[in-house]
Amino acid sequence: MIPLQYFLPIDILLGLLAFFISKSLLDRKAKVEEEEVIISSEELDDKEKVVLDAIKNGAKTLNQVMKVTGLPKATAYRKIKSLIRKGLVKIEIEDKKRVLKAKEEREKES
Repeated sequence: MIPLQYFLPIDILLGLLAFFISKSLLDRKAKVEEEEVIISSEELDDKEKVVLDAIKNGAKTLNQVMKVTGLPKATAYRKIKSLIRKGLVKIEIEDKKRVLKAKEEREKES
């Protein structure tokens, strides 16, 4: 039988290992989220253009985008996520609520 005094160091080591693994995974996720692909609005499909126009014209939430565009919830959500990944839309916090904002288009570097 293993004496009880050996469990505490093993428990501490396992806790430290779990902490550093979690930290590295969260750091990696944050780094991936920061990487944006900047494209111009000419490279978007029709629905992405409609959603981007709605956001530029003041739609701040998924529900507002759905009302303005007439798109189903799932489609509007996918298009918003796509625009975020492409670097054309960002999520900001206003009055403790998440709102959508269109980013200013930047010229693509040649």
